[in-house]
Amino acid sequence: MAPPGSRDDVGRSRRWLPEAVSVVQKTIFAGPMWVALLGLEGTGHHGICESFVPRCEMVAESGEPCLAFDADMQIVVRQLAFALPDSLSRWRRKLSKRLTFYANLSSSKRILFQCSPSSESLYPHWSFMMSYPDAELGMQRSAAEEGKVTAHPDAVAMALAAERAGLDARFVVLRRDAADAVASISKRSALAFDVAARILRDNEAILEWQLRRLSPDFLFELPFESAPAEAAALAAFLRLNESALEESLSQHFRVTTHALSGAERAYVRHLWR
Repeated sequence: MAPPGSRDDVGRSRRWLPEAVSVVQKTIFAGPMWVALLGLEGTGHHGICESFVPRCEMVAESGEPCLAFDADMQIVVRQLAFALPDSLSRWRRKLSKRLTFYANLSSSKRILFQCSPSSESLYPHWSFMMSYPDAELGMQRSAAEEGKVTAHPDAVAMALAAERAGLDARFVVLRRDAADAVASISKRSALAFDVAARILRDNEAILEWQLRRLSPDFLFELPFESAPAEAAALAAFLRLNESALEESLSQHFRVTTHALSGAERAYVRHLWR
């Protein structure tokens, strides 16, 4: 047997590594649009949802309709995130069926599933945000050993399914200063600052790995600190009315920072180094 670290040993270990990942290319740029928010917990999901809900008067100048909301899709995405080996193919088929339904709509609707409650939501007046990670999804579906750490969507699977269904999928990627995102979580949960930081750091690695596998044509990055100023670009990306979206963001999206100690900010810099 070859000694550890030898050429033969390294060759054998490489057989266990995944092949070079391919990037999902975007080919559908017209027709109905499926919108999803991607971002770490604490990066502004609630503020963006407040800016979109209800926004059905936001009709684009071209006559395109505004964002609509589908709670049924929430159930599919939830179930797919924690599918079992014997149920994975069933939930993939359900996702494909729902996306094909969207693609065949007669009008060019924009559909977002994250901003309205579903029958599976723990909270009757709000939905889960499907953030990285999502606390509600983790409480409902993760094993006790996992907690909420693995409760996040698979953007690559969603993009692939949308492309196969002939549907224009677009992802708004929410960005925020990492220390402020951690503080947002720790201040409204039972998680200590350091625990929230480690969980968020690990989920950022997952999110970034998924984003690297998507063509940039799928993505629009929205920085928390300047979200209202990005209204024109976001409206163009989602083909919404610019002035209406700008007004809604200015009314509903509140930019905040947290008073943190130098040690806390240094701790986050250490984890994100």
